[in-house]
Amino acid sequence: DCSLVIDNVTQQDAGPYFFRVDFFDGQNYYNYLPVTQLNVTDFTDTPTIFPAEMAAGQPANVICSFNTTCNGTAPTLTWVTPADEPPSASHSVTQWGDTLTYTSVLSLTPALKHHGQKLTCRVRYPTVSSEQNLTMTVQYVPQNLSISSPNNVTNSWVRVKEGNSAAILCSVQSSPASNLMWRH
Repeated sequence: DCSLVIDNVTQQDAGPYFFRVDFFDGQNYYNYLPVTQLNVTDFTDTPTIFPAEMAAGQPANVICSFNTTCNGTAPTLTWVTPADEPPSASHSVTQWGDTLTYTSVLSLTPALKHHGQKLTCRVRYPTVSSEQNLTMTVQYVPQNLSISSPNNVTNSWVRVKEGNSAAILCSVQSSPASNLMWRH
């Protein structure tokens, strides 16, 4: 077998390669042509995050995968999560033809405070890494109902003199946004 395997390729590995046979006497050899030129490009591959529907207080699984055709050094997939949500992930590798797919499934239970925070999946080789970010969209029921008015508000009562205008404002926090309406 005359295969050449270069693990952890760097820019210094770029250049011409050729197959050479050295004969037993140490002075005679034969170089086979053609020369093979190895070009090393920057690492631009990124993992892919498949978002899951997230509801406050409900367990969710977020999937990160990375495809490669290199079967040398295996990459490592890791997660960066909000500080109060320690990562709990399972990992697997599958192969389809020449493509290896590395998958990491992050299990978490998001809370309202995680809405808008970032999850990061990072793929790492010994000398290079890349990452993908996901901004969490956590669904939660309406809360923090607020009723206000430029008029006087006392114990949920708005006092307006007959014949005047009344402006009563209502707001609530929820995800997805709530549909608010007044009824009389």
